[in-house]
Amino acid sequence: MANSRLTLHALTTYEIRVPGRLDASWADYIGADAIIQADDAPEGPLTILMLRNADQSALIGLINALFASGIPLLSVQHRPEASQANESEAQTPRIN
Repeated sequence: MANSRLTLHALTTYEIRVPGRLDASWADYIGADAIIQADDAPEGPLTILMLRNADQSALIGLINALFASGIPLLSVQHRPEASQANESEAQTPRIN
């Protein structure tokens, strides 16, 4: 993905930050793959939502779910390095 161009349909990773604390039960409702609590952030407690292997349509769906729940956005970032790590893990054979 490092040399490829980001498009509307490219699968990649997004990091979305929202104020306050969302518990794990929100993950299914809003479509996040991971929810991380950051209590030591300078702006106060916040929640980091990870959306992995998603296109921009999935990102908009997550943002719309947050909007419908009255949860404001602090930031939305494209994380291509996280996408590359996910691809490497997927290509690495696992031995049980």
